[in-house]
Amino acid sequence: MNTPTNEVIEFNEKVVEAAKVLEAIPGFCGMLNGDHDWSDADRARAYVWKRLSQLGIYQDEESYELLLSDDCHEGEARRIFCENGEPNIPPIRFKRVWSILKGASVKPEAAVSAPATSDVSAAIEGMAEMIQANKPLGQWTDEDLLKLYSPDVSSSIIEELEKRSKNRPFVVFKDEAEGTIDTEATLRLLKEARKRETPVHYKVADSLKRVFVAGDFPAQVFYECPLHPGVLLFDGYCDECGHTWEGVSNEARQFCRVILDEGEEPHEKPSLRQLINTARQGGDDDLKGDYPKVYNRFKELDTEDRLPSLKSRTATAEPDGSDPFSPGNKRY
Repeated sequence: MNTPTNEVIEFNEKVVEAAKVLEAIPGFCGMLNGDHDWSDADRARAYVWKRLSQLGIYQDEESYELLLSDDCHEGEARRIFCENGEPNIPPIRFKRVWSILKGASVKPEAAVSAPATSDVSAAIEGMAEMIQANKPLGQWTDEDLLKLYSPDVSSSIIEELEKRSKNRPFVVFKDEAEGTIDTEATLRLLKEARKRETPVHYKVADSLKRVFVAGDFPAQVFYECPLHPGVLLFDGYCDECGHTWEGVSNEARQFCRVILDEGEEPHEKPSLRQLINTARQGGDDDLKGDYPKVYNRFKELDTEDRLPSLKSRTATAEPDGSDPFSPGNKRY
């Protein structure tokens, strides 16, 4: 990142001071957009930068010179800050903001020492991120959207990528287990997806990669209830059983599925609860004492490497809108 000039540093300092005027307006910062962990100061500064950008003033030395020149008039700025859609600044508060932005340096050189370059660089980078976050998603570049792409990304970003790709496959993972995107290949396929159908497999170097639609992540693994095929557990809890399988080993869960497949599963609630508790506390070692015939079948399946996996690669809803956490929606 380039070292900011003294002019850019001064410009940022003025915006910080101008933002304090907005913080003093009761309830004003509560109307501003921003991430949930932003302070009022963050939101106010982002607001000032956003309105300045609508005026054609950006976060660079040339824009600062333009702001201070006679080409930039208060009347034009008033329309941007006071008449450009809520939240608008009250006129008197705007005059104070404008006098700060157009006035002399907020901190005379003789009075204070210059801030550390690293601190200023971090502050400028943070300001740029705030401005970016306040832009409508439709104005974000493909690269900006993909920088945030992960299983925890907001639904609005997924929807924007679905729109741009026309819901066609375009995401290529460099490492599916880690969820790392191959940005170059993904951007190339997203460009193609805007115009035509895309493949479900794509060759990158010497590897044939699967291609995913927006919102589908290969590393997401969900688990079925051992006693209710097709019902996915939510934080270990089965809505059909009314019990949690948290703390039950994978082997014990597989044993319980074999119990079901052999028709030996309990039907009464106390017996069901006892089965889960036994599986949790003693695992398959204790279960084999209660279900010796099932244990013989379990050993056979284990030897043949055919034990049920109980894993589902994704909990994405089916195209018909059915709920993957409800019975009858088995996914592999």
